[in-house]
Amino acid sequence: MKKGIKLIAIALLASSVIITACKKKDEAVYVDDVDITMDENPANGESIENLDATSEIGTLGYALTSEFPAGAIKLDSVSGTLTVRDAYLFNFEINPSITATIEVTNGTNTEVVDVTVTLSDVDEVPAVIGDYRDGGIDYVLNNPRYKNQLYLYRIKFINLTLRLKQFVDAGVGL
Repeated sequence: MKKGIKLIAIALLASSVIITACKKKDEAVYVDDVDITMDENPANGESIENLDATSEIGTLGYALTSEFPAGAIKLDSVSGTLTVRDAYLFNFEINPSITATIEVTNGTNTEVVDVTVTLSDVDEVPAVIGDYRDGGIDYVLNNPRYKNQLYLYRIKFINLTLRLKQFVDAGVGL
C-alpha cells in the first residue's frame, strides 16, 4: 500500500510539472490609458509620461496613430516615452488639452491607448517696460515657442483704439 501511495504521489507531481511546463504564456498586451494634467508652456523635449506596458511574450513596440493638435507630441517607439515635440501647441488659450492615440504591440497582439494631457492655465501677465513719445506703451510677453525668449510689443493709442505698431522678437531675457 505504501508503494501505491508513493506511485500516486509521484504521478501527481509529474503531472503538475507537465501541466506547468505546457501552460501557454499570456499573449496579451497590458497598458492603461494616460490622463494627466501639466502646466502650459513646457519646453520642447520635456517629458510628459512613460507608458507602462507589459506583455509575457515578444518585445513591445509603440506607434503614435493620431494626435490633436498634430505635431504636439513625440513618442519613442522603443521605450514608450512621451515628450513635448512642439511647445508652442501646449498653450492653454489655444489648446486646453492635447489628445493622442497610441498602439502598443508585442508582435502578436496590439492594444490601443488613449492619451489626454490637460493643460493648466499659467498667468502670463505682460510686463510693461515703458512708454514711448508717440503715445503708446512697450510691453513684453514670454515667447511660448522658446523658453527664455521674449516678444517685445509696441502698442500705439490712436483714437482710443489699440494698433500693433511694431513687433520685435527680442530673443533675450530682461
